[in-house]
Amino acid sequence: MSKYKLVLFDLDNTLMETAPAGVATLQMVLADEGIVVTKQQIRKLLGLPGVQMAEHLGAPDPVTTVKNFNERIGENSNLMKEFNGVNEMIQKLQKNDLQVGIVTSKMKVVYQKQSEFYPFSKIIDKVVYQDDTKKHKPNADPLLFALDKYFKGISSEQTLYVGDALYDMKSAHAANMDFANAGWGAIPSDDFSEAEFVFKQPIELANTITEL
Repeated sequence: MSKYKLVLFDLDNTLMETAPAGVATLQMVLADEGIVVTKQQIRKLLGLPGVQMAEHLGAPDPVTTVKNFNERIGENSNLMKEFNGVNEMIQKLQKNDLQVGIVTSKMKVVYQKQSEFYPFSKIIDKVVYQDDTKKHKPNADPLLFALDKYFKGISSEQTLYVGDALYDMKSAHAANMDFANAGWGAIPSDDFSEAEFVFKQPIELANTITEL
């Protein structure tokens, strides 16, 4: 039996490969606003809420930038896909009596609009959205909110958070949770030496966690 009772997942570039679509769309939107940014500049900010990303990238009106982004992301939906092995990973965790949930920086309306692209949305129904908390990753609040709303009786110490970004790791540790880096979606150059786990493939995570 695993030492963990709950595994929480980030969404973008952890369960879904969304970076290519997100980066391409944000570049288009910012270009229309007269701002040229590189893929690397955007990629380093993934994990932050959209408005904060837009602010960092110099958008004159970050709220409008995010609104335009959400309206245009569908143009690049062909670039979104679930990572290989994600469904198998989730099913193995559930089969071994681990609960699962999602903590994302997406707003609820955006998640619901894009959920048709998320095959796992049919088997994970407990989701924390950006709208649910005033403070966001790398703050601990979204993860602690998940425990309070959906998983009462499970402690931070019994929870593993899985994500691709340094903001995810900081959020997990701020919430006193262990962190697993989703190496299959993370930026290779980022330093995850403080992560409790670094996994190269989803099924590797499931095999390891269920045996602890």
